Amino acid sequence: MGRIYYLLLAAALLLSANLYGQGVIPLTPEEYASLPQVVLPDSAVASQQRPKLLVPPSPPPGHQGSLGSCTAWATAYAAMGVLYSPSPMQFPSPSTVAIEGGALPTL
Repeated sequence: MGRIYYLLLAAALLLSANLYGQGVIPLTPEEYASLPQVVLPDSAVASQQRPKLLVPPSPPPGHQGSLGSCTAWATAYAAMGVLYSPSPMQFPSPSTVAIEGGALPTL
């Protein structure tokens, strides 16, 4: 009886492991080192005034469900919230970020 319980538990864990997407695959240190870099002199960085608002108002975190593209979904959801919100506190629904043949849904 105990073995059956553990086998069923292991099967349930293995089946649920693929329920949600795994996200972005990080770069290897070699790939990261090969990316182009911008070097600014210290005087140029220190003389720039920093804006008061670095990031425009963005939507609250959402839930992508079982889509296997969490990085793409999160990027699209945040971009649509920033670009298409009629006011700083009104954001489109997370359901507007959906796969619809590549078409942008009308808001």
